[in-house]
Amino acid sequence: MRFGRVLVTMLVDQQRWKEAEPLALRVLAIEDSLKEDSLGRVAAGQLARIYAATGRGERAERYRARGAGVRGR
Repeated sequence: MRFGRVLVTMLVDQQRWKEAEPLALRVLAIEDSLKEDSLGRVAAGQLARIYAATGRGERAERYRARGAGVRGR
């Protein structure tokens, strides 16, 4: 799973939002299934950045809150 997080980070840093979004969602789902809260917060933060950059503020807020440790979608 580490490779997936690194790849998402690289795509986000390059502002390749369309490619980063589906991968970040998959990484988050896998990390959720593993009950890895700290890793899930990283993926949620990446999703918040993707959604903010692509003008989807409501989704960005949902994942931003999750990245800060507030559970729920």
